[in-house]
Amino acid sequence: MRIQHFIGVATACVLAGALVVDAHAACEPFTAFTENDETERYFSDLDDSGGVSTGDKRLIGLVLLDAAGAQIGERYMSVTVLETNADGSAGPIRVDSISILEDGVILDSSVDTQTLVRSVDNTDRPPRNPSDVRIWPVVGGMGAYAGATGTVTSTVSEDGGSEIVFALVCE
Repeated sequence: MRIQHFIGVATACVLAGALVVDAHAACEPFTAFTENDETERYFSDLDDSGGVSTGDKRLIGLVLLDAAGAQIGERYMSVTVLETNADGSAGPIRVDSISILEDGVILDSSVDTQTLVRSVDNTDRPPRNPSDVRIWPVVGGMGAYAGATGTVTSTVSEDGGSEIVFALVCE
C-alpha cells in the first residue's frame, strides 16, 4: 500500500510542476466553497486488518467552487492515522493538502485531533455539524502562491458543504 502513497504524491508533484504561470506581485486571501460531500474517497488499510490502524490513509478529492458555483480548482487531502484510540477509532491524524488553482498551488499540512477517519467504510463518522471549524497552516505554494504562508480555515456550512478561507501572505 505504501507504493500507492508514493504514486499519489508523485502524481501531485507532477501536476503541480506542470503549472507554468506568471506569479502575481502578491497573492491575496480568497474564499472557496465545496459541495456537501467529498467527490472521491479512497482508503488504504495498511495492515489489511479491516479496521482503522496506525498508518492507514484516506485520500479525499474536493472540487473548489467560487461563490457563483463555478469551479476554480481542486483540493486533494491525504489523511494518515498516527495512532488509534482504545475503542479502535483513529486518534490524532496528519492532514496534508494540495489545492490546485488556475494560477498556482497552495500546500497546507498539520496534525489534527478532530479525526476524519473513524472506520474503513466511514459509516460511523459523526455527521458534519454546521460551524465545525478546522484550521491548517499553509506550508508553501507555487506559481502565484510561491512562498505562501498563512492559514486555510474550513467551516462546515448549513448545506453540509464547506466554506474554505485561504488567508494567505506571499513573499
